[in-house]
Amino acid sequence: MSLAVIVFNVGRGLCVAIQTPSNRLVLIDCGNSDNFSPVAWLAERRHQFQARNGYALTKLIITHPHNDHIADIEQITNLLRPSIILRHSDLDWARVLSGNEPTQAFTHYRNHYCPPHYCESIPPDQQPDWGEGMTLNHYSISSAASAQVSASDNAYVNNLSFASVLKYRGYTFVFMGDNETEGTDALLAAHPSLRNEVGVQRTVTGGLAGGVHFLIAAHHGHPSGFSTGWFDLTGPTKMFNVVSERSAGPREDPSRVAVDSRYSSPDFSLAQNREQRRMVSTRSDGHIVITVDDNNQWTWRAIS
Repeated sequence: MSLAVIVFNVGRGLCVAIQTPSNRLVLIDCGNSDNFSPVAWLAERRHQFQARNGYALTKLIITHPHNDHIADIEQITNLLRPSIILRHSDLDWARVLSGNEPTQAFTHYRNHYCPPHYCESIPPDQQPDWGEGMTLNHYSISSAASAQVSASDNAYVNNLSFASVLKYRGYTFVFMGDNETEGTDALLAAHPSLRNEVGVQRTVTGGLAGGVHFLIAAHHGHPSGFSTGWFDLTGPTKMFNVVSERSAGPREDPSRVAVDSRYSSPDFSLAQNREQRRMVSTRSDGHIVITVDDNNQWTWRAIS
């Protein structure tokens, strides 16, 4: 049994597929690009996943309802409905929509995946078994807390992002959504269990344990999402940081898609991989596939 994580190249946006050791399918967000739908691609392969209650997609996590993270939500409904969904149900929708007309995807999301839909709680004995001791935990701050720390309506939505922590065979993956700096700092302050999951600890022999092996960077790797407080807790990412971002358009200010160079710095990434890459990105590498096999060996490859 093994684990596979795919960070799809969807330009500006996010879509991450996780094939768990028990062959369950988990999806974090459902962004797409003009010429590629990860949801349609996964739906063509639905029979290779272990279904839950007849659904090939065991769990869908919507980190936050910005369009680049829910652009493929109609394909979810038509091709790959989830058995379980994790999303916020207590948002200030006026702030979510502030300054924007609702897109077709956004309207569909509210009509099909917000209350009263998907509101039943799942008893502990009915939670999916991810297999081989894999754990997947999610953390976020409340709507009120995000309103308190966020300087704008856009930041309010970003800072509600669920951060997900996956652990398997000694490896730790973290998926940060679009949390901005103040959101990440508030998240760490609010959740001791998150700090315990990702923090570096001193062992009884004086060594260091814990930390993060793969970080899917917050807010597409933009400087607005970089948190030194995060790295003070986790230390440098051990293998590499991963950024999901697009290239600038022909008349676009490059700063709009700029990735913080610190993700490529030895202070924030140890580059413990054969190529000594400190950061990989969908913009330069394409789809990023990371696997961990039964022998505790990990590999990665890029698919353009």
